[in-house]
Amino acid sequence: MKGFTLLEVLIATVLTALILSAVYGAYTTGVESVQTARETARMNQTARALLEMMKREIQCAAGEDLMLLRVEDRELDGRPADRIELITTASQSAAVDVRTGLYRVAYEMMKDPKGEGYVLYRTQEPLAGETAFAGRQFYQLSRWVWGFDLAYQDREGNLQESWTEYAEGMEMLPMLLKLKLMLKTDSGQERVFTMAVHPELAGPPL
Repeated sequence: MKGFTLLEVLIATVLTALILSAVYGAYTTGVESVQTARETARMNQTARALLEMMKREIQCAAGEDLMLLRVEDRELDGRPADRIELITTASQSAAVDVRTGLYRVAYEMMKDPKGEGYVLYRTQEPLAGETAFAGRQFYQLSRWVWGFDLAYQDREGNLQESWTEYAEGMEMLPMLLKLKLMLKTDSGQERVFTMAVHPELAGPPL
């Protein structure tokens, strides 16, 4: 019986290696695509959850004598890292069936103490209502937030980068708040998410 020559064995080995390499490459690409898709979905869900939370609280911002809305136009390492503080009637309490009360709420982006990135924090202090006894609460929301930018539209339609109830023309709630979140995933995906919110007690939109 005639056997294989050395050349035939080498050719078969090379072809097998090429086929295995192509199969492995396709598998790796498929796995990476799935991971990227999952990370993108998680990023979208994170942005939606954060913006919806802020939207609820801004829409229910207290006005008149109870009004408190302060915004600091800040940066961290050249990135927008604004801070917002307000009084709202929107409840984010962990207590079951609690829907009433006043809360002092603040959002702030700070450097991550455990890494090179940043963390978006939220503080909540009940002022009155069913959870007034709870005390100040501090939440770490996300390590994917690499930028937090806020802008405000006054009653004349002018955009402001900062807002305080003590400044002239800012004694009332702004007509519109524009929120911008810049997220960056662990793999380096970056995307900007925006939302415009009208506080209900600011009066009808222009």
